[in-house]
Amino acid sequence: MNGQAGSVTDAATGTPGAVVTPLAETATVAGYACQSLKVENDGVTTVYYYSPKVRVNPERYTQHLMGDWYTYLRASNGALPLRFIVTNTKQGFVWTSDANSVQTMLLTAADFTATAPA
Repeated sequence: MNGQAGSVTDAATGTPGAVVTPLAETATVAGYACQSLKVENDGVTTVYYYSPKVRVNPERYTQHLMGDWYTYLRASNGALPLRFIVTNTKQGFVWTSDANSVQTMLLTAADFTATAPA
């Protein structure tokens, strides 16, 4: 940020008033048949494409409200997005993200341990 300290955002603080709309549009992303839904809030519309086959327990994310993440996970029953399209009319951009592949991986607690740099 041009050498300036940026602001810190609290992930437990969401934006009230998100509207979730299931959509009829489907797509195949990374080999998965996907459903879609739209989350709208404060000038930002995000369309998510997800497969119920790729999911997490949404209740583990109840405090992750930033970007309406928990709102999305609750609406999709924990399905992870394989494609999303964010349209931000306030800041004038569109952002599209697509998964290329999905791989099952066994993770251990050590995979989530951060080590401070020396």
